[in-house]
Amino acid sequence: AVNDTAIAGVKMAREEMMRRLRGPKGTKVHLTVIRKGIADRLNAMKENIVAVRGNCDSEVDQMLLQFPVLSTYAVVVDNGRRLFLTHGHVFNEENLPACKHDFFFYGHTHLWKLEQDDNGQVVCNTGSVTFPKGGNEPTFAIYEDGHVEMRRLDGSVVKKL
Repeated sequence: AVNDTAIAGVKMAREEMMRRLRGPKGTKVHLTVIRKGIADRLNAMKENIVAVRGNCDSEVDQMLLQFPVLSTYAVVVDNGRRLFLTHGHVFNEENLPACKHDFFFYGHTHLWKLEQDDNGQVVCNTGSVTFPKGGNEPTFAIYEDGHVEMRRLDGSVVKKL
């Protein structure tokens, strides 16, 4: 917002936005960033969210959210099964964490993957719902009671383990 007037997400000509950003000669313009909507929706669900930091997340995001989002990873235990959750820009299949885990969930590459190795460890790259790569369709993963399903946006199952 410029001087408490929103300029983003409203119908306004570029020239008018620039005029407001410059302000009258010799005056100060007060800028604020207002990110309503998604932060409010996420904060309403904060008790049920486990989040890890992605390569584009920052301290500004944390200032808007009421739950931790800047950890490189999280370990969640479900009925004795250890789930290692990370974005993938630090820990990934080429740089696995040293701690024991039964499930390794990551993203970063935007290429979905769901496989189980000979030791029973499940590796899941959730893909991407917004920017899938490699010609893949948008995907997300669901974990429930020791099982993982890779799904399309319409909810249909691509693969399950």
